[in-house]
Amino acid sequence: MERNLFLLTLVVGFITDGSGQDNAKRCPYPESLLNGEVYYTDTVYGSTINYTCDEGYTMNGADVSECLSNGMWSNPAPECKAVQCGLAPIPQFGKIIYNKHVEGNTTSYGTQGTYQCLPPYVLFGDAKAECTSNGNWTKTPECRVVSCPPPENIERGYMSSNAKRTYDYTETIKYGCHGDHVIEGSQQIVCQKYGNWSERPSCKGQSLSDSGIQGIEVERDNDHVIVTDSSRSVTLYMVSDQKPLSTWTVKQGQTFTCPAVYNSQTKEYVAVSDSKVIRIWKEEDMLLDKVFKSTVSSDIWSIHSIPGGEPVVLFKKGAMRLLDSLLTAPQQPIEEVISQEETIWWSTNLMAESQQFVIFTTEQKGNHFLYLQRLNPNTLQRYQLEREEPVLSPLSFCASYRDKHICLLYLYPNGHLYQSTLSVRNLGGVSEEAQALPLSRSLLLSLPVGEGPLKAASALILDEAHVAVVGVPHPSAGAGKDFLCIWNTNFQTLQAGKEMAGQIYGQRATRKTQSTPCLTVEKVLELIKTAPLEEVQKEVEELLSHADSQDLQFSVGHLASALVSRSLANPSFYTSDILVQLVRTQFLCHSVCPDLLLLALERKDYFLCQLCLQFFPDIPEAMTCACLKAFISMPDADAEKVTLEPDSISFMEALIAREHGEASVQNGFSSSDDKDCSDALEGDGKARISAASEGICPVKLVSELGKIEASFQELDKMKVKRDVAQYSIEIIELL
Repeated sequence: MERNLFLLTLVVGFITDGSGQDNAKRCPYPESLLNGEVYYTDTVYGSTINYTCDEGYTMNGADVSECLSNGMWSNPAPECKAVQCGLAPIPQFGKIIYNKHVEGNTTSYGTQGTYQCLPPYVLFGDAKAECTSNGNWTKTPECRVVSCPPPENIERGYMSSNAKRTYDYTETIKYGCHGDHVIEGSQQIVCQKYGNWSERPSCKGQSLSDSGIQGIEVERDNDHVIVTDSSRSVTLYMVSDQKPLSTWTVKQGQTFTCPAVYNSQTKEYVAVSDSKVIRIWKEEDMLLDKVFKSTVSSDIWSIHSIPGGEPVVLFKKGAMRLLDSLLTAPQQPIEEVISQEETIWWSTNLMAESQQFVIFTTEQKGNHFLYLQRLNPNTLQRYQLEREEPVLSPLSFCASYRDKHICLLYLYPNGHLYQSTLSVRNLGGVSEEAQALPLSRSLLLSLPVGEGPLKAASALILDEAHVAVVGVPHPSAGAGKDFLCIWNTNFQTLQAGKEMAGQIYGQRATRKTQSTPCLTVEKVLELIKTAPLEEVQKEVEELLSHADSQDLQFSVGHLASALVSRSLANPSFYTSDILVQLVRTQFLCHSVCPDLLLLALERKDYFLCQLCLQFFPDIPEAMTCACLKAFISMPDADAEKVTLEPDSISFMEALIAREHGEASVQNGFSSSDDKDCSDALEGDGKARISAASEGICPVKLVSELGKIEASFQELDKMKVKRDVAQYSIEIIELL
């Protein structure tokens, strides 16, 4: 019997298909892991998966799993659970508010809370709390009692409380000023968390801002000036004919906080609103809301610009930045150059030896300091002015450069006009605490002060032998009259003088300007804010019927602005008759209340529009065109209801005369013989403005000073040997 031998071979491995590819057994693709990560390269037999949990989460389960031959993973996917913390620790006299609902005595990773202290305790440390990845809460703050020492009074001022006690955190004290001084800064100080008071205000003498003007700056040349009022408007004037060329206004609720300047390098205007917002625009721009704006990190005191130089920004704490450098990083930190109790009073800039200098003065506890800052390279020197007894503060400063020295002129309430000279060479480097050097002075003039100390006055250097002064009484004139005077400092004599009607820069306060009509105006202004229409109309009419022209001159603008502001905010409130009366006083102009004409157009008050065009000399051309367009497109139904001035032909002729410049009227202003700030319109029933109203034209004084300056420039070209009496003859002819 034959035996057959068979060889059995067992092959274990992979089965291949006809294509020759491995057909390996695969495991399912893993799902994503909540609060974790899954790492793998393949899912075939023998592959592995690695699991990790995010920060703040711990793993429950295996962190590795392998694909088996049966197509299943060796371990199920793990779970990532949040790290648990206990309840946040509570400081004594404090509490915590969680950002989500907490159950029981545990909290999970990421839970946050905010600490608060019970009054009067103050929180020290980080108020934010969080459950961290290590199962612990962040550091617990403390709750402490905070108190401030009794605050000090301010010079020429008083406090709401003189109690010599400690004050708790957030308690406040209010300040006020004596006499004619006005408060600068916040009227209220607050006890802060570190036991110190917020910055105190200061009391300063009234100056340019009291006339409604914040500043006047030269534009492209001496014949163009930029006038910034104390509220919301910037106006470009031509001095030679007192013509307003353009006006720009910020929105209701916003204010310009320093005078606008002209950047001669870019031919743009630069201004600051609300202390921190820099606005830059060109002459053709109409709406300031649409121009370039940039907000900086610290309050600005002023911007200075001179022809050929880049504008310089001076902050309230004494630091300076070139405008372009500041705009590249508006939120850059700003250092404090002056001490906490120092406040800037005055500043200017000038060119000396082809370098730009910025000069500013400060006051600290009755002491006055002067800072001289050179730009590129930056050097700073601090000087201390001599005290003027009995503890008087300067009313005005001015600076000029001649004979390689900076000449500083400053005037005190007792009429003493001093001069100091500063060398621009060998200045020390900038240091954290500049050493104050004594600043020597010489008495240049002892001016007459009349019945009492000067409240506000100003002096300007014309040349090495002459100064111009306003706000100081004429030696031979009666009290209450204001003069622009030219004094010869060599001979201590009055060279020339001209009476300036109205309140000019340097107007001294009198008993009349401090009397009860001012209080009445304040009460009426408060009534306008909330009182019913009938009551407002009655009170304003009563005020207008009893106040004299001089009082009206300074209150009409405030009354009109208050009425217009409420009318814009409340459509049901509109006092057309009162606004007409205010316009007819002829103490009002477009720059003082720029929204009045807009309101009249909005309410279709064509009669008020006509009066504004008739009496306002400074209406921009674009606004005039808008009014004329409104008249032309007036519907017949509205035209039948409108009552216009009977001599409207004369009115239109006057409008045309503004553009063409008739001999008797120059761009809306009367000739020199008729000292008027409004249109010199002829016709029955048209009252002329009294000479006192001239003060509401801010260019008038600048025009006089500009002509005098030009005269002295011509005189400087003359030979030195010419007799000094020539000066007097030239000026008298000029004035």
